[in-house]
Formats: sequence, structure tokens, C-alpha cells
Amino acid sequence: RPLILKNNLNLSESGVGFTMSLQFAFGGLANAFFLAPARRLLGGRLELVVRNCLVGMVILYGLQMAAYAPRSPLLNFLQMDGARWAWPFIALTLLLAVLQFTLGTSITAATTDLVPANCKGTLLGLEHAIFAAARIFSPTLGVGALSQGGISGVSAACAAVYLIVATGWVARQVKWKEP
Repeated sequence: RPLILKNNLNLSESGVGFTMSLQFAFGGLANAFFLAPARRLLGGRLELVVRNCLVGMVILYGLQMAAYAPRSPLLNFLQMDGARWAWPFIALTLLLAVLQFTLGTSITAATTDLVPANCKGTLLGLEHAIFAAARIFSPTLGVGALSQGGISGVSAACAAVYLIVATGWVARQVKWKEP
């Protein structure tokens, strides 16, 4: 996000810093106060929450992809240009953060119920190792997508990943419901 905010959306260094701080603060507030209401709003049951978070992220990344495509009719209609293009991006990022926190917390809560008490630490360590691996490799992939396709390209890549995961999740749910 910092590269997009600075290079693509023309925010100053202080603007990037403020925005990143705002996103971290919003993430903490979302996790502390919005998690339970968001989970209820997204269906309550784990399988519905996960599905709805994934579908929501596909939709929001798709909207972001369309909005930031070259010669986007949406941003032209809204007469957005220069640094003002940052505000829709920031708003979508904050909405995505709520879905991502809800998704991650729901999955972690569900998986810890699947293992014996003496294995919970190992499971959490494994989950955090997977998160760390994603944080190691995703910046390189993201910068590649950004350099090739701009904000729209990164958004398309994110939407595609979440669409694949959502399709797998729904297929898994359908398979489990068969007699």
C-alpha cells in the first residue's frame, strides 16, 4: 500500500504515514469493537462468515480494479483526479480490513477448536508461520503486479486469489453436505 499511496496516488510522505497509521488504528478498532457485529452481519456461523468474507473481498477488489483501471468511467464520473483518487482507495482498504480481520479471526478460532489443548500452541505457531511466509512473498508478487498493471492489476490479482479460495471453500461446503 505505501507504494500505491506515494507513487500512484501522489500522497506526500506524511500523508502516507498518516494513512498507514490510520489503517493500523482502524484494524485494531475493528478487531476490538466491530468483530462480533461484523461476524453476526456476515452470517454468524463459521462457514457463512468465511464464505461471505471471501465473496465480499472478491467484490471489493473487483470494484477497486474497475475504479482504478486506466480511463475508468467511475472515477471520471466522480471527477476524481490526482491525490483525490486516494480517498476511495483508502475507504476500500478500510472495508477490506474489516473483512480480513473477521476472516482471519474466525478461521483461527475454528481451527483451535479442532485440536487437543496440548497442540493449540503448535497450531497457532504453524498458522503464524504461514502468515509470515505470505508476508515474505506477497510484496514481491504485489510489486510485480503493480508494475505491470497498476492499482487495477494488483486489485485483479487479489480478486483472483480470493475468488479461487472462495470457489474452493464453497465446493468444500457442498461436498460435506452430500449424503
